[in-house]
Amino acid sequence: MEVFDAALAAHRNGRLSDAERGYRALLQDDPRHSDALHLLGLIVWAKDSTTEAECLLREAIAIREDAVYLTNLANLLAESGRRQEAESMLHRALAIAPSYALAHYNLGTLLAETNRFDEAERALRDALACDAQLQEAWTNLGNLLIKCERHTEAVDAYRRALHLDPEGAAAHRDLGIALTKASRFTEAEVALQDAIQRDPHCPEAHADLAAVYVYTLRWIDAETACRRALSLDSTHLNALCNLAKVLCKTDRLEEAETVLRRNILTESNDHGANSGDTNDHACPQRRAQYAGALHLLGVVLLERGETDEAQQLFRSAISIDANAVYLTSLGDLLVENRGYDDAVDAYRAAMARSPTHAGAHRGLGVALTHKKSFAEAEAVLKEALRLEPDSADTYTTLAAVYAHTRRWNDAEMACRRALQIDGKHRTALHNLAGIMCYTDRVSDAEKLFREAIAREPYNANERFGLGQLLLSQGRYEEGWMLNEARLSPDHEAPTIPWLDLTCPKWDGESLAGKTLLLVHEQGFGDSIQFARYVPLLKALGARSVNIICEAPLKPLLQTVDGIDRVFLPNEHRPQFDFWAFFMSLPFHLGTRIDTIPDRLPYLRTLPARVDMWRTRLPKRGPKIGLVWKGSPANVRDALRSLPSLATLRPLTENTGATWISLQKGSGEAEAVDAPFAITALGPDIRDLADTAAIVAQLDLLISVDTATVHVAGALNVPCWVLLPYGSHADWRWLREPEAASPWYPNVMRLFRQRADGDWDDVMSRVGFALGEWVAAWQNRSRESP
Repeated sequence: MEVFDAALAAHRNGRLSDAERGYRALLQDDPRHSDALHLLGLIVWAKDSTTEAECLLREAIAIREDAVYLTNLANLLAESGRRQEAESMLHRALAIAPSYALAHYNLGTLLAETNRFDEAERALRDALACDAQLQEAWTNLGNLLIKCERHTEAVDAYRRALHLDPEGAAAHRDLGIALTKASRFTEAEVALQDAIQRDPHCPEAHADLAAVYVYTLRWIDAETACRRALSLDSTHLNALCNLAKVLCKTDRLEEAETVLRRNILTESNDHGANSGDTNDHACPQRRAQYAGALHLLGVVLLERGETDEAQQLFRSAISIDANAVYLTSLGDLLVENRGYDDAVDAYRAAMARSPTHAGAHRGLGVALTHKKSFAEAEAVLKEALRLEPDSADTYTTLAAVYAHTRRWNDAEMACRRALQIDGKHRTALHNLAGIMCYTDRVSDAEKLFREAIAREPYNANERFGLGQLLLSQGRYEEGWMLNEARLSPDHEAPTIPWLDLTCPKWDGESLAGKTLLLVHEQGFGDSIQFARYVPLLKALGARSVNIICEAPLKPLLQTVDGIDRVFLPNEHRPQFDFWAFFMSLPFHLGTRIDTIPDRLPYLRTLPARVDMWRTRLPKRGPKIGLVWKGSPANVRDALRSLPSLATLRPLTENTGATWISLQKGSGEAEAVDAPFAITALGPDIRDLADTAAIVAQLDLLISVDTATVHVAGALNVPCWVLLPYGSHADWRWLREPEAASPWYPNVMRLFRQRADGDWDDVMSRVGFALGEWVAAWQNRSRESP
């Protein structure tokens, strides 16, 4: 007994060599002395002789199944990565001693490491029920609650730990971190200052304090705290990340990128942050910090427009630490690149990791809106507002959902709420102006657009929006100029893929003796409408006028008077003196409402095409063509297209006309199983030259706003255009309810909705007009020899 007591005393006094000799001497005489075996095992374990230590502990347990022995063996097994065996040992310990706090604590810690958070929390709370003075248990419970994003509860746990160790710098720091995550920044600053007071040389505390300053937009204080942390540890990743954030927010992007590339990524690789070395107890934290660096560098590059590398960095960060912030950033980038399906996946993954992440909900709402899943988008955005009630961005996106579903009052209220929160929110102001347009409050819309432009004179979206409004009012002088904003890199316009042009853009210079290339943009109808300018350009002295366009347009545009050649994007082209977009011609030529080149026709049909289609058309008349849907890719398509072919059925009753479908794409199949007799030609129409050959042989075309109406107008064939309400219609049809088209005089008649979405009234008026038109056609037919 004296030998054991002496060895134990040496052990307690830290004289481990003396203690080891004493235990081994005792075991020579009494090899079944379980306490000696147990304590010798602990000493051997401390010397990294893990195998011998495990044998000694197991021998002790074989002699006496003691909760302490089992708990220490569990610790050894857990440290060796044998977690399942460790868990089994702890359960055996608790079966023997249900009130053994340390066994509950160790079990909770082990379970937390394997992300079994519910079980871990129960174990830690059991430990504290056994011993409320166990500070480590309060601390680990706080750590667990932080991982579960239960920040307020984590604050309470850390306060209990701090009560047990009021002078511990680490306890103050833990509390500061939890308060920061709970957005209680004033309290967090106090706690972290207390930590620094107790340990001024702790770089982590200075870095954590910098994070508080970043959250509260105190950039100077944040930079000072970061640089203090880095003076203590030049490789401190959190300090470097926060410094990079400060540099970003203070418009020092290049310096931020340098900090991240040279310091964070290089240092983290040098220190094995991404090496997969799981034996290093700091490895998980280091890898998480490395992921944060990758993500932040991605944010910096995204701000600079380097989207490809930014996406690679986001994905690399996610492969290390798939947290909600990184997944949400990836989703935002994918939305920007129009990868909506992948964005939805990223946001849903973020929400699975963090159900309370408002940004992930908002992003998902944006992606679903782009996918036209409006009901689901609305539900997700309302949940985002529950999580973050004062988000101007979320209200603005919700307003867009309401606008898409024509709930104009709700859309206006959401925009105004966004502007209450952030009076300078540019998208909310822009959308509110758009809502004013759509609800026929054009003077209010113009005022809002001009207010936005006064704040940001070069904002392309506001200039373009005002330009569209002015063009719709026939105020062409200012409207054309503002319409050029569509070409700004800041405007959300589709990219024209074939702009690899080496010649200068034409800005109105003399064309005498020059060659000019006109570039198709946006819809087919736009190019057909503005092809009328080719003869005018020739009259200004252009030696040759040429066009580059998509294949469906080429054969038709080759018939324009004065055109020299028409190219496809992939065809070889000679060098030209200038190039210009079709839709910029009215601006450069100073077109006013009373100077529109309106000589019709300015397109011709191809005789062989006319002969081919003549055999497919009905012989008796009048022959009336129908088009009821536009391209779903058009942002206004839901407003301009009819619900279905059946909407037109009242027009076909008792008219004596024959009906021909020219519908292509969306709605084309409806003509095959139509609710009335109709000749379906759409499936066999190859291009717009075919469309022209058919239209030229019609007596009348009735169509929604598509390229086909421009074909009819350019051929001088009578056409009735069915238009949505007010500003839902395109600018070119002006705003007056019964205005004719100045672009196609005496050939086009416009039938506009009088109330939003009311096509029935339009059909009633068209039906009445059609009766008069058919009667007049029949009279002309009888009078013809």
